[in-house]
Amino acid sequence: MTKRFAVVIGAAAVAGLVVAIGAQSAAAATNICVAKDGVVLQQSGTASCSADPGSTAIAQGAGSSATAGGSGNVAKAIGADSSASTSFGTNQTAIAIQGGTATTLEGDNLSARAVGDSSARAGEAPGNTAIAIGDGSSAVATVGVNGSVRPTTADDVAVMLAYAHKVAIVPGYGMAVAQAQHDVRALADQLESRGVEVTYAIHPVAGRMPGHMNVLLAEANVPYPALKEMDDANAEFPRTDVSLVIGANDVVNPDARNNESSPIYGMPILDVDASKTTVVLKRSMNPGFAGVDNPLFVEPNTLMLFGDAKESVAKLTAAVKAL
Repeated sequence: MTKRFAVVIGAAAVAGLVVAIGAQSAAAATNICVAKDGVVLQQSGTASCSADPGSTAIAQGAGSSATAGGSGNVAKAIGADSSASTSFGTNQTAIAIQGGTATTLEGDNLSARAVGDSSARAGEAPGNTAIAIGDGSSAVATVGVNGSVRPTTADDVAVMLAYAHKVAIVPGYGMAVAQAQHDVRALADQLESRGVEVTYAIHPVAGRMPGHMNVLLAEANVPYPALKEMDDANAEFPRTDVSLVIGANDVVNPDARNNESSPIYGMPILDVDASKTTVVLKRSMNPGFAGVDNPLFVEPNTLMLFGDAKESVAKLTAAVKAL
């Protein structure tokens, strides 16, 4: 099995590392938790920890959390709101410093390190390593996904949308959960007032039932001719400047087209990766309903806008209007 190695380094890497490794503050000293071999040896303040037999967990800092699952594993969370966790397997190391989130999934000889406002996740194949340092960085190294995500901001995405010729909105379950369909229509109205061509790419089973997206968009009075069924939408993606994926996951996963070992291989999908730029609105890097990773998130032309779909779309609309 090929080892996966993902590294993302932000601009504040050195400063964050120095702060993390420097002298302990009085606040850190009052928030500490140490667990080893299934026993919590020390706990104070708001730090929390747990460790399976044979593993060690250390959390230091207000709101820090360390969970060492498996055997022979180490989880360390140093600094306020840091979170480190290991899973089933052996010889795993998860280290989170100064607010980072480091996670290892099931597997052996895995390593995840996150420094500052960052996230690192490694799993599945032996030897996988993910390192993320500062500036909202996120690194993923698993069997299905090898690379780093590129977080973005509503202001940056608004500029891309406002000056695009063609935008495709790709709704999914996340839009349904957030009840963001009316906000999506408001964003489309703003773009169309600037002369941008806006269409909606509809996967027949996006959401939790056939036709789910059609029903929601009809509630928001989206014109029916703007809704493009899957075959028509796929034909248009190559000439689309920006595809805005709102809470869709499995139905835009290119593994269904490219990876014969994937559980969803052969499932028809929306080919959003053929767009010039894809922006994915998502709460986190968690997988979709099928429980598989999505390599779309680490494609070179993909940007991730993290947050609640309704709030993110509202921010986009306001930012476009302000341009």
